[in-house]
Amino acid sequence: MSIGFELSDGFGKMREDYVFAEAGRKVAAFTERHPSRKIYRLGIGDVRGPLFPEIVDALSGACREMESAETFRGYAPASGYDFLREAIAEYCARGGIEISPSEAYVTDGGKNILFDVSSLFDCDVLIPSPTYPVYADGAAFFGKKIEYLVGSESDDFAPDPPRKGRYLIYLCSPSNPVGEALGRDKLTEWVKFANDSGSLIVFDAAYESFVFSGVKSIFSIDGARNCAIEVSSLSKRSGFTGLRCGYAIIPSGLTTASRSVSRAFERYCASSDNGVAYPVQRAAQAALDPSLDAKTLERIREYSLGALALKKAAAKRGFYVLGGSSPYTWLKCPDGFSSWEFFDYLLSLGGICCTPGCGFGEGGEGYVRFSSFAPLQSVDEAAFILSEILRKL
Repeated sequence: MSIGFELSDGFGKMREDYVFAEAGRKVAAFTERHPSRKIYRLGIGDVRGPLFPEIVDALSGACREMESAETFRGYAPASGYDFLREAIAEYCARGGIEISPSEAYVTDGGKNILFDVSSLFDCDVLIPSPTYPVYADGAAFFGKKIEYLVGSESDDFAPDPPRKGRYLIYLCSPSNPVGEALGRDKLTEWVKFANDSGSLIVFDAAYESFVFSGVKSIFSIDGARNCAIEVSSLSKRSGFTGLRCGYAIIPSGLTTASRSVSRAFERYCASSDNGVAYPVQRAAQAALDPSLDAKTLERIREYSLGALALKKAAAKRGFYVLGGSSPYTWLKCPDGFSSWEFFDYLLSLGGICCTPGCGFGEGGEGYVRFSSFAPLQSVDEAAFILSEILRKL
């Protein structure tokens, strides 16, 4: 029996399927047919390393607080507890970025903000392609006009700003899916364009921990506080994909013609949810403590070594490949293969699961993305198998 009305127009404007869900179905079907085959899961960018004991201690300690009337916590402040906002500001300061704790807004990861943010503004949306599909899904859902800047090998998938227009602009650095970080000169061009045109940059910094030298934050660029917000996450840095905690940085002086963006965002937070759980925020505070920086960096470097192993395996065989500045490697498919055809080929011959580049937009057709969020030994094995497959093509 059907209900008497249809889904919203916005839902109908999103793509029919999410690339990671389709890839997951294909891998599940392959595994059912070949239960003894080893699968190298280099598709979805989900971390594999467990939480550090210090984070678990903070999480469990906060849970124990909830059994006492004196320390019980109910609804969290919509923008986050002060202790975590202060920890975020201190973490940014260690990276050379000075913000006020009041400019940090705690979220349940970065994805929901990246999906929703275009709904807060009356604007067109500009999205470089290929890139994370949630940007386009959110903009389409909220009925925004979307323009794409399609990257190519000629610019290593890092296109220049357009000559004109006023937009909400999504930038991701290091890039998902390409795996390269935008340099200072390129980001300076984007900030200048945004300030000159009255545009707003939404800077997705989910992978900033993978930048060992270079620009980690849009706010290291002069003028960015006048035209940008930054969205970050503890998912990749600290293994919070299952806990869900991130944050947005919105400069206090950022305004539209008539309203403060930060105050509008506070209003959005107050209406959209009841805050991130207190135990999760205590765990996030522990994750950002400087005492864990060295251990976190060691794990990030391990993921990076995996990405470099995959990159070297493809480069050795003469294939166009990018990556190494994030956990992702971006490979051009052999001649005659579409993204999905090469996905099937690698899965069938080597048990290697990747992500078809077409799932990241028009500019991704003919490429695939590998994630190194897996044990390094497993990634090294997959890199060897990949090299052998490419050698025969």
